Amino acid sequence: MQWTPNLISDWSKKVMPNLTFDSQKLKMREEYEEYITASKNKKIEEYADMVIVAIILKIRFGSDFGYNFINRYCYSYKKVWKAVNKKMNKNVHRRWDFINGVYHHF
Repeated sequence: MQWTPNLISDWSKKVMPNLTFDSQKLKMREEYEEYITASKNKKIEEYADMVIVAIILKIRFGSDFGYNFINRYCYSYKKVWKAVNKKMNKNVHRRWDFINGVYHHF
């Protein structure tokens, strides 16, 4: 499936109904920590996670908060969207639970 920002937001509403702006900000911080500690070959995957979180922050909550994180790094649009699509195609098959105020997959 080819994902768009609106499809990602719609998916998050269905799978993460209790999501709040604050919980999504916490998720962005978690994803950022994973990004900065990731090995070089895993950076784009972790960046894709940050992009997904930023999209949800923007579309669901009208916030540019996530973009402050992801705009620090420069990847090609094509490379990023390939990684986002790959990640979202995994995400739809995962179980998501709301733990300590943040959604995590299992």
